[in-house]
Amino acid sequence: MDIVEVSDIYKLTNKLIRNLKWEWSKKGYGEIDLVCGGPPCQGFSGIGHRRTFRLSKRDIPSNHLFLEMIRVIEEIQPKIFLFENVKGLLNSRWTPNGQKGEIWKAVLTAFRKIPGYNIRWDLIHSKDYGVPQNRPRVLMVGLRDEIYFRSIKRGVMNPSIEEAPAVDAGFLPSGADTPPSIPELLSDLEDPEFERKTATPAIYVIQKVKFKSTSGQEEMADS
Repeated sequence: MDIVEVSDIYKLTNKLIRNLKWEWSKKGYGEIDLVCGGPPCQGFSGIGHRRTFRLSKRDIPSNHLFLEMIRVIEEIQPKIFLFENVKGLLNSRWTPNGQKGEIWKAVLTAFRKIPGYNIRWDLIHSKDYGVPQNRPRVLMVGLRDEIYFRSIKRGVMNPSIEEAPAVDAGFLPSGADTPPSIPELLSDLEDPEFERKTATPAIYVIQKVKFKSTSGQEEMADS
């Protein structure tokens, strides 16, 4: 499939999407499998919130870009869509006196109004998926109805618990119980020539550190 650079979501008009779908169909690409998006999170993240704390989140245009993602989904009608954002979105308020979590409620309600999709969301941590970071993220997955019901018949989805989190319902894979270990993280950095003459010599830097002993005298030590 050709890569079409748009650069700005506002330039990806519904007319352009329809033209692209027509071009793709002529080339035999068929339906779009996945639309994935992470609308800007500066207004919801910890650092971004501190940078914009004087402004109402309702007045920051980028905080409403999730509506543009919804528009694109409704026009493309992919089999699956994936929405990603920071953990802070779950507790954010539109205004300082607003209700805790009201922004997430508005976001989730808006996505659930997309016709023809079954939606689940979850808070996942990257460390549970082999990444050496905690990095909690909100992931929302939407499956087109026929894909969802077909997955139930195949035993992939678990519809028994109403409003179950995405992982429990089978919309997202379950992570590991423990984060990756140090050997798992660093084993691929091993130098195969380390014990040979051609190995890169190790360079050790000894830094002198001044400290006070228990007697109160200043002494020097290597670190």
